[in-house]
Amino acid sequence: MLHANAQQITLLEYFYDTDPGIGNGRTLTLNTGNLDSTLPFSLSGLTPGMHRVGFRLKNSNNKWGSTTWNSFNLFAGTAGTPQIN
Repeated sequence: MLHANAQQITLLEYFYDTDPGIGNGRTLTLNTGNLDSTLPFSLSGLTPGMHRVGFRLKNSNNKWGSTTWNSFNLFAGTAGTPQIN
């Protein structure tokens, strides 16, 4: 059941290794509030090795959520295609 004040997720912001501040990361505009899908994160500028990715969501009231961090190991891959584990 949706309430009159229910908010939709409108934007996802992400960044690597260092938080650039709210609104200063790489952004992905979301057409729906459904995040149960594959999202195209760019790995450009990253070198192979351990990294952290931080992300936060913005709702339709322009309110940002908390930042969530995850670590990953970036490998060179084959033919220049990065692989994340």
